Amino acid sequence: MEEGTAKDVWRAALGELELRVTRPYFDTYLKGTIGVSSGDGRFTVGAPNSFVTEWLRLKMRPRIEETLRGLLRNPVTVDFLVSTSPETLSPSIEAAGESVAAADSDWQDEPSPFPIDASLNRNYTFSSLVVDRFNRMAHAAAQAVAENLECPFNPLFIYGDAGLGKTHLLHAIGHLATKHRRAMLYVGAEQFTTDYAEAARERSYGNFRRKYREVDLLMVDDIQFIGGKKQTQEGFFHVFNHLHDTNRQMVVAGDRRPSDIEALDPRLVSRFEGGLLADITLPGLDTRVAILKTKCSRMGVDVQGSALEMIARLVDGSVRRLEGALHRVLAMAKAEDMPVTIALATEALAVNADQPSAGTSADAIIESTAEHFGLSVEEVIGKRRLKRYVQARDIAMYLLREELQLSPMRIGALFGDRTPAGVSASCRKTADKVVASKSVRLVIARIRDSLFSSSRA
Repeated sequence: MEEGTAKDVWRAALGELELRVTRPYFDTYLKGTIGVSSGDGRFTVGAPNSFVTEWLRLKMRPRIEETLRGLLRNPVTVDFLVSTSPETLSPSIEAAGESVAAADSDWQDEPSPFPIDASLNRNYTFSSLVVDRFNRMAHAAAQAVAENLECPFNPLFIYGDAGLGKTHLLHAIGHLATKHRRAMLYVGAEQFTTDYAEAARERSYGNFRRKYREVDLLMVDDIQFIGGKKQTQEGFFHVFNHLHDTNRQMVVAGDRRPSDIEALDPRLVSRFEGGLLADITLPGLDTRVAILKTKCSRMGVDVQGSALEMIARLVDGSVRRLEGALHRVLAMAKAEDMPVTIALATEALAVNADQPSAGTSADAIIESTAEHFGLSVEEVIGKRRLKRYVQARDIAMYLLREELQLSPMRIGALFGDRTPAGVSASCRKTADKVVASKSVRLVIARIRDSLFSSSRA
């Protein structure tokens, strides 16, 4: 199909899509797109930047393909690419692109007026981050913010469990934003709380306002820690409003969605949810292996692929836990003056398997899981195969492995002498569900919250 025809078909598709999505959604992600080409069962859509292409690919592809199939009366596969056509670039985007290009050309000749913030980890860059399905949306949104190419959302709220790379992304944004000569500030929520408390105590807000209001980009990590702190939230509310009203960009990271943060001011929840919520989930096996390979490459160490796969299979939690496991294996290899093999990795990661985490126990995990599902402990550890029993049983086993690092043999003994192979299969199945299902992640989060809140009482 000729280019002109592809454009016409896409205009017709946009007409239908406009009726099926909200106006803000259409204006942000679809309005600036064009039909580039069509033929041999494929249709290519051009978008103004990489963030929009990634969003359409992950969130809109099925709906777009369905719409085009109705128009073309044939099955069609849609591809997305960044288009340089003037039709995909609004004047404001072109201006932004020119300003960035100018900054890049000057970068070679003079130092940046905004030195790299000492709080940024120099290793936390976009190039050092392994990107896959578990973090692709958050990564694309972070790059859009850092490059300042008419970012269509403010704030960007990145959320996910601890150790999945939220802080890495914030630091990466900071490095790239600084290169593009944008005044930025990265702080943790605890630091923000301290700064605001000092300003309030001294009744002198001048330095506080200069620090937080005179930046192009403000990034606040671990925002969940301001939950329940009314005065801190009031201060953050006013900072947020000032930056938003003056078209400054904000990026916020937390370990859960805004609406799930305990005792968070509804005004802040509303403002956070008015931007883009980008979640990071647990990485799958292949991604965990890729992360380990990247880490080894950066450290300059050579490890057999089979050994890395074993580490990835034994550690199915966060990226932080994965890196910690790799360091433990490498330390043992150095101490024993041996290469990293499957056997050595297995031995190294079994060293602490029988040491329980502080503040919890196997009985507490099983009891909390049973309580969440409305079951008795006997029903959870028993052998009945009702769906609800099996689900609770699988999650309890998964939590025992995650929180206490118990071996499959010990877990099996707690559940009526189940075989280690059966326990391992159950844990892997649940780990896969954690990656794929938000509802499963929510169940586990609630059990953990109940577990640790009761252990602190």
